[in-house]
Amino acid sequence: MSSTTPTEINYAKFAGFNSLAAAILFSILYAALSGWFIFRFLRHKTRVDVTLILFSLIRCVAFALRAAMIKGKGATSLSMFVTVEVLFSAGFFAILMATLEAIILQMTVSRKHFEGLQRRVVQSGWLFRGVLLAAVALTIAGIVETSNNDSGGATLTKVATIIFLVASVWLVFSSVINFTSATSLGKSMAMLFVIISALILVREAYMTATMDNTSARTNEAYWYPLSEVPAILCIFLYAVVGLFRRRSSEENEEEAKELRVVV
Repeated sequence: MSSTTPTEINYAKFAGFNSLAAAILFSILYAALSGWFIFRFLRHKTRVDVTLILFSLIRCVAFALRAAMIKGKGATSLSMFVTVEVLFSAGFFAILMATLEAIILQMTVSRKHFEGLQRRVVQSGWLFRGVLLAAVALTIAGIVETSNNDSGGATLTKVATIIFLVASVWLVFSSVINFTSATSLGKSMAMLFVIISALILVREAYMTATMDNTSARTNEAYWYPLSEVPAILCIFLYAVVGLFRRRSSEENEEEAKELRVVV
């Protein structure tokens, strides 16, 4: 009697991992960004930079593993595939947290009292973090359950995706409130946060629009420009613009005693 060996699933092909060059390029870019943020943290030691380091390192590892799977190393490993999916999906919470922290920091640097919408934004920090952590937990649970052929996993990941979208909308709203209330010294920085928040919203809108369409979500022709390009543009904006702590004895102490917007 002859026996047949079950065919191994190539998870890289199944998930649409095709472009080796793109995966390697993004991994290198995030490695360089990680090094830059580490250097900047050693000089200025701010919490936002810690979050940016975390995000950049997660993305660097995720793209490196994606490249390895495309090359065939671990392409049939379910555990490696789950790891890659978790890193890409759950790791994005870091950039949302960093952006809201930066917005709140700018709003509080020169003002001690807040009213109306400004107050709501400043007070939303802890709730925002809690909601994002809940979304991360749902994402991880959903991916793991889906990998075990549990139909409930898809529901969990959809709920997490919607939470991330709502959080992104709140981020855009917070950035606009920050811009309208910023001093003349901080307008350009506040506009930067509006742009970053809008890029994050583009990414989350794409993820939400394709949550019932696996082929569209895994198609690299859409995934890179609508998910990963907006993400890395956000990090580049944090990296290349002069987001450094600056002290100036020439500025009005009440208005900008310490222009410490991000780092």
